[in-house]
Amino acid sequence: MEVDFSASCLCYNELLCFYKGNFGLADYTKAVEINPVYVAAYVNRAAIKMDLGDKDGVIADMLVAAKLGNLGAQQWLKQNGISGW
Repeated sequence: MEVDFSASCLCYNELLCFYKGNFGLADYTKAVEINPVYVAAYVNRAAIKMDLGDKDGVIADMLVAAKLGNLGAQQWLKQNGISGW
């Protein structure tokens, strides 16, 4: 008998991503509440939102990071045709 663990692994990976995403999201949200100029928290929260499919949330966080001077966020916005920040 051959056992296929691929479905189990996929399910585990999705659960792990969900867990990290939701708890990481809360941590980064708390970080920017405590320190609204903590650029890395906005960028990292944007990355989690990207994984979760929250495009509007990604853009919002990248806009804040860009306004705070993060060159990576500025470049990402330019590459995605978002201006006016």
